[in-house]
Amino acid sequence: MKKMSGVSNETQERLRRYNEELAMLSQRKDELRGEINTLSATVNEIEKERDSCRSELSKLAKESTTLPSIAFEAETRVRREEEELRRLLATKTNLFPQTLPCGHTVCYRCREHLKSERIGLDRYSTCPVCRQPFNFDRPYPAQDLLTKSPSFIHFK
Repeated sequence: MKKMSGVSNETQERLRRYNEELAMLSQRKDELRGEINTLSATVNEIEKERDSCRSELSKLAKESTTLPSIAFEAETRVRREEEELRRLLATKTNLFPQTLPCGHTVCYRCREHLKSERIGLDRYSTCPVCRQPFNFDRPYPAQDLLTKSPSFIHFK
């Protein structure tokens, strides 16, 4: 019987150690589950942030392609407006007035500028006031009359 009680004590001791180890493993499992849940929540937050960054990047990419063209259009429009204003001011001061086929008058320097802009493209330009096209090669009677008039004064 002594042998049996020795086995029994040994078995009980092994069972006790096994239960302790099982309790520690269960506790560690619960800790790991908590860490997994925390990491899973962190991953979800990071994925949301990544999606938000991708969306923002997509918007910025679209803007980066449209902003230069918008800036170019605005710059071109400003240059045209400045040029038109310069021509209109020259017309108001009548520096060697030149009458275009549409009847509007521009100064000689502005007409020559219009002409120089078109070199190599075609012989046509447009009136800075009404945008009606005209040909530089065609003589304009009003201009001829003005330059042949005795009251026309040529300043150098």
